[in-house]
Amino acid sequence: LVATLGSVWRIAENSVKPWPSGRASQATLGVLADHPGVSAIEAHVPTLIARLVGRAWVPDMSPAYARLCLKFLAALMMTDGRIDPRRFTAAHFADPVLRGLGERVTIIVDGNPDPNALAPQRFVLTMTGGDRREIVVPATLGSPDNPISQAVSENKLDFALGLAAKHPATPRPDPLTSLSGTP
Repeated sequence: LVATLGSVWRIAENSVKPWPSGRASQATLGVLADHPGVSAIEAHVPTLIARLVGRAWVPDMSPAYARLCLKFLAALMMTDGRIDPRRFTAAHFADPVLRGLGERVTIIVDGNPDPNALAPQRFVLTMTGGDRREIVVPATLGSPDNPISQAVSENKLDFALGLAAKHPATPRPDPLTSLSGTP
């Protein structure tokens, strides 16, 4: 580490997630966002991706669980064209229409020998008209090899700020005041 100090900037190796969901879901969500009108999707993914997001849709899942449930996330993207954290609720987890869309997602382990691989990923899309498309994602959107654009970054920020404005943070007591009773 010291040998590269000042010449290698590890911050450039970080990924930025376009959607408020687990990193392992981002390639699938990107494909769905770029191809409206998908009626079914096969995700051919490395083992790590399948292990992280191939979890079952359960009606009593928590929001944390749902952020890594690809069937739920894909149903939201197919319905809304985005992932809205306000939809991470018991009512939406129990929604039969969303559940039906989620059942149209098939996850297939692709045989990649690297147990830590996140890419490449291959998708077979069945469109509402019946035609099929194959998409290969060599690097997940938001990764250093496929960074998000300025426009996507600005849209993400605008959406997050809009959510924050509608749900302001609850004021918390000053820790110094609460410990001593006086500031």
